[in-house]
This record gives sequence, structure tokens and C-alpha cells, in this order.
Amino acid sequence: MKVGAAAVLQAKLPNPFWMRGIVGGRYSILGGLVSGNCRFEFELGEECEIIGGGSPVQAIQVISEATPGDGATDVNVFNAAQAIFNMPIDKTFQLQDLDGKNISFKIQLDHFRVKDGSQILQGDLEWNAEKDVVAFNSFEILPPEKKLTLEVQVSFKEKKNGSWVIVTDNGKLELQGKSRQIFKTYATFFNFFK
Repeated sequence: MKVGAAAVLQAKLPNPFWMRGIVGGRYSILGGLVSGNCRFEFELGEECEIIGGGSPVQAIQVISEATPGDGATDVNVFNAAQAIFNMPIDKTFQLQDLDGKNISFKIQLDHFRVKDGSQILQGDLEWNAEKDVVAFNSFEILPPEKKLTLEVQVSFKEKKNGSWVIVTDNGKLELQGKSRQIFKTYATFFNFFK
């Protein structure tokens, strides 16, 4: 008696779960008087199919948090507005496209501004060493008893033919992060003497 079996399994996990397999076998009994083979195919779950050929950076959320938060009140006029990013700014990283080709990208800060109405407040940006946190240091204290707007915007650049180009979607800038927070400052000691 001779018996042989083989199995091949392919799985895509974890969510959604999908598995496909083929099990095959052969047998020979009584010196080959009775022999044969068999093959079974099976599939379990639901296979996920990637739709579209979008950019590999399309779903990346870059801006983690911007402070003061939207709707914050009684914000100290000496506070420094800041943004925290999920990835470093202006540092190259690699992603694979759907064909498995490595592509170089980096994130650029388009703007970080604090506005009093339509007027942009003047100040400097101060980065941490990892370039994933930036603070706005206003040249003057923030205007007291005002509703101010904090705007942060980032986009991606892709390295093509040795040059960095802004990632676009059908010719439009593909913004990868935009945050707009409105907050109110409180009165200061100095305002009482005006």
C-alpha cells in the first residue's frame, strides 16, 4: 500500500479573513491493482480586493493634534500654539506602491499660522529634534480677549527623477493634513491699565 498527500494554503489576514487551499492525494493498493488520485479545492471567508490605483500616501493622517484645541476658551496670552505630527516633517521615508516598487516621500509643512481675523500674527516656528512637534512663538503676546484661528496644513512630496515634486491627484494638490482651530484668549493684567 502506498499513500501520498499534499496541501497548499494561501491566506490574507486579519480583517477580512480569507483563505484558499488545494489538497491533493494519491494512493496505490495491492501492488497497483487499485490506484487513483484526488484533488479538493476550498475557499473560506471574503477576499479583500484593492480598488483604484491611488497614491500610497493617500490614507496617511499626518497631523495628530493642534493646540489650543478648537473651541478652547480662556487661553493664556503667553501660550505658544503647537502642532504634533504622526511622522517627522521634511525627512525622507519609503513606501511601496501596488506593484511593490519603493517610492521616496517626505512631508512638507505648507503653513502654520495664527490669525486674528484676516491678520496673520508674526512669530517664529520652533521644532523639536525629531521634527514631529512645532511651536509658534509669537513676537508679541497673543491679543487678549480675541477669537484667534490656528491653521496648520501639510502635503507630501515624492522623489521623481532625482527631484522632489508635490503629490497631486489629477492635477490637484493632494492635501494630507489640514487643521483649523478657533480659540479665545483671556484678558491680561496689562489690559486693565489701558
